[in-house]
Amino acid sequence: MNPEFIPLFWALALFETKHFIADFLLWRRDPESDAVYGHRRVIAHAALHAILSLPAVLIFTRSVELIAPIFAVEFYVHYHLDWLRAQIIRVRGLEPGDTRFWMIFGFGQFAHQMTYVLILAILVRAVSP
Repeated sequence: MNPEFIPLFWALALFETKHFIADFLLWRRDPESDAVYGHRRVIAHAALHAILSLPAVLIFTRSVELIAPIFAVEFYVHYHLDWLRAQIIRVRGLEPGDTRFWMIFGFGQFAHQMTYVLILAILVRAVSP
């Protein structure tokens, strides 16, 4: 393996680990508050995701000028993806027994993963000569 790719794999592993911890071990979904725009629980959840991304980002940079916007964008995107998922599920009256529930849930998870791919692309480009 090309040694230049090793940091990328470690950062991806850290993103995946933090996502599992924040979304599945620490997060307790509440359909009522999840669908309320600006609810403090959902804001705190999105902030936790952004904070827990720091180890992955620090593999590539210590630049506050780069870390701060990544933090802000991840918070913003994560919050709105979760809020949108909750809105769609609430408005359509979907339950975990519905196929469409899992399609919406799965798309949200996919969108989160693509956010990490984008963050990694930005970091790699920023630190490449």
